[in-house]
Amino acid sequence: MPWPMNGPDSHITIDKLKGKEDIDLLFKQGVKINSGLVMFRHLIFEQPKFAIKVGFSAPKKIFPKAVDRNKVKRLLREAFHIANQSFATELQKKGKSLNGIFMYHGTLDVDFRLICTHVNNVVAQLLESVEAS
Repeated sequence: MPWPMNGPDSHITIDKLKGKEDIDLLFKQGVKINSGLVMFRHLIFEQPKFAIKVGFSAPKKIFPKAVDRNKVKRLLREAFHIANQSFATELQKKGKSLNGIFMYHGTLDVDFRLICTHVNNVVAQLLESVEAS
């Protein structure tokens, strides 16, 4: 289910990244942005209908319990939701769409402020690449 954005760009929704084809294409052709704890793999492409599809992942090796993995994914989702306000607008202006996946590579100690910092770094780098193209 897509979640809406708040603020002036509330008409933009972000969908979940689903489907084997989309995810395989992302890992084969996607560009990687690494920011310490958080890695983001993405594909920016032109599509007639604007869409942002994002997935979130936490490794089973680091978080053996599903409860902990779900918490990390929830924190990543919230951090991205906070950080992407201007980014989504810029993508829409350029007529481009995005498929991406956030992957957490930290330790068991999960701190929301730290996750927000790393996600903001990733979104800033992403915004630079969108503006440059």
